Amino acid sequence: MFPHGAGTRDRRGTQLSDRRVNAIMWGGYLVPKSLRPARSGEVSKPELFIRLKFSEGSFLGPGKVELLEGIEKYGSIVAAGKAMGMSYKRAWYLADEINEMFEQPVVVKKHGGKAGGGAELTDHGREIVAHYRSVQKLSAEAAATHIRKIRKALRKDGTA
Repeated sequence: MFPHGAGTRDRRGTQLSDRRVNAIMWGGYLVPKSLRPARSGEVSKPELFIRLKFSEGSFLGPGKVELLEGIEKYGSIVAAGKAMGMSYKRAWYLADEINEMFEQPVVVKKHGGKAGGGAELTDHGREIVAHYRSVQKLSAEAAATHIRKIRKALRKDGTA
């Protein structure tokens, strides 16, 4: 997924996940390096982020959708969160929050035992992810010309 590979370690020798290697602390949050401010003389590629607000405090954005995709891929809330550089507690909290947002369950948790538990997306959950990705793709296509024009108007020295 990322070019750094599994052998990357921090300055203390701790093993880092690929997600963490490609993230930086910015404003107190761990964010992808692609979102950091451009350095002087560097113009970053603009990206469009879609965050849907349904009601007070009820949002669906790229982080929650990425968590859902990770649950689908790994069959585990913990593994999906870990792949994103997220704590166990935060991943479980977000999975519960996502389920509370919708009438039908999006994530089904399987409790331990010989198989070790896990989680999976429901058909409804897969539909939610597909709809979100469609909104994201169509929005990016519709905005591409305007984003290019805004990018051309940016300062060349990279200052805000």
